Amino acid sequence: MKTRFFKSRMALVGLVIGGISFSSFAQDDYSFPVSFQKNISTYTVNKDASYQEEREISILIENEEGVSSFGEKKISYIPKLESIKILDAYTILPNGSHLKVPLKNIRTAKGDMDSAAASYSDTQYKVIIYPNVVVGSQLFLKYIHIRHTPLFPGQFTFRKTISPHIKSAHFEINVNFDPGIDIKIDSKEVNGGRLPDKDGMHRYHFTHKQDKSLPFEVSQIATDDYAPYVQATTFASYEALGA
Repeated sequence: MKTRFFKSRMALVGLVIGGISFSSFAQDDYSFPVSFQKNISTYTVNKDASYQEEREISILIENEEGVSSFGEKKISYIPKLESIKILDAYTILPNGSHLKVPLKNIRTAKGDMDSAAASYSDTQYKVIIYPNVVVGSQLFLKYIHIRHTPLFPGQFTFRKTISPHIKSAHFEINVNFDPGIDIKIDSKEVNGGRLPDKDGMHRYHFTHKQDKSLPFEVSQIATDDYAPYVQATTFASYEALGA
């Protein structure tokens, strides 16, 4: 039987997994190509539902498939709604030395890079190409995602699902928001919750650690159906969100 290929967006880091075969994830020798050393998101939400998300990500390259599949990071965004600002990016080699990503390796690409309809898409990408990626390297990225125009006026929503297939040494989500916006927050199988208000903002803090990575199964159900998560929304109900 020919190897089956899959392509899936990882909910926590926004990393696109493509061209990785199920044979790579056999039960006896399972090893996902990367693991998270750090995965932090901090949302600051304004009264009008515009927001800023600061991301700090560090992934460890676990095997050769990780070298070929994750040496390049793509961040998608729609310029008329949002912007991306890269703050820092570098490779940490196994010997501990740091190699900063040169400016020429941070590019903007237009169109949906994964679609035949690229010329009709409003999507753009920030593309970060890391230098000297080898097994044992860590790839660090810090950036700010600014949503200046909400997709739905006055509405804010996000959901981050923690994939059971990827080890994570430190997962963290912070949500700070203006009391003038009604944000409802829900979580499953993570630590944390409401913090005391500070600087006139409501605050929530969540953490999670995952020491194991479960192998993929053929025809498995979506991770959203069972995995740990943190989600927040201004919508009154799932029916309102669907509408």
